[in-house]
Amino acid sequence: LHQLFILCKSYQTSNIDFSIVHPLLKSTVTTINKLSAERTGEMLKNLLAALPPNIWDDSLSDCSFMFQNHRIKGGQHQRTEAESTCHTFLANLTRDLQARFSESKDAITMTAMTAIFDPAHASDSKNRHIQTVTDYLSSLSDESDKDDFEMS
Repeated sequence: LHQLFILCKSYQTSNIDFSIVHPLLKSTVTTINKLSAERTGEMLKNLLAALPPNIWDDSLSDCSFMFQNHRIKGGQHQRTEAESTCHTFLANLTRDLQARFSESKDAITMTAMTAIFDPAHASDSKNRHIQTVTDYLSSLSDESDKDDFEMS
């Protein structure tokens, strides 16, 4: 999946720009959900094009075929199992991606930290980014410590 590759590569760089991670995540999840709903993935298209006629007919004695050096057994039960496995995999993948990376507050905080610590990524006022990080840090502490985080 090309979109997942792009998301992963955004983390595999020495100068990561966290301001693009959240949009990439949203795009990746949207793409995965679209592929799941429409069944339009490239590998699925290739598999469906290679299917022999009547592959899902359980009455045939040998309903299997070769696809990319793999023997695939046909039949309605196998089809149901394959569809269920694919659906579960894609649902788990999108759920895990969202659980790990989709908190918009996390994305905003990481973007602010990127702008503060790497001026090359700062496209606007540092004051807003400093306030974002201050708000985040103060949310982690007791109410009595909040004044210690105020920056002038």
